[in-house]
Amino acid sequence: MENQKIKSKEEPELIMSVPFSISSADTDMFARIRIGSLANMLIQSATRSADHLNVGYDTIRQQKLFWVLSRLTIEIYKPMSWYESCIVETWPKDVQKILYIRDFIVRDEKGQEAAKATSGWLGIDIDTKRPRDIDSSGTPLFTRLKDRNALNISPEKLFRSKMVRCLK
Repeated sequence: MENQKIKSKEEPELIMSVPFSISSADTDMFARIRIGSLANMLIQSATRSADHLNVGYDTIRQQKLFWVLSRLTIEIYKPMSWYESCIVETWPKDVQKILYIRDFIVRDEKGQEAAKATSGWLGIDIDTKRPRDIDSSGTPLFTRLKDRNALNISPEKLFRSKMVRCLK
């Protein structure tokens, strides 16, 4: 089930639904999904969608670019648990200056909304490590669904954790 791709009826080439099963590794001591696991499901869905839309790692690497998640806001409506399955629906939403916006809706096994999210991604130049535009061959790929919102807010900036440090 996890490797299947299910397309939406609306804008099937832009909207992708990716199924996931929640394992013990995804949950806390109460068998509820951890926020980090939910975020990972969103990232994996975004990666699959970008690959499908020919703006994934292999394609933009040819432009000497790579994607970096810069902003993420998640609203959780129903905590999911170990042994449950869900579907993450995702689409490219808009471009705001140098930020590529992508939205998500997470549905439980019954199709009910369990969570919604919005994210902001940067195309980073491999050499300069600075943001740069992605060449998507002149298609309105990144803006065609700008009126389709999972959340009606801008994603919040992610900051480096104070707990993270480099060991030499």
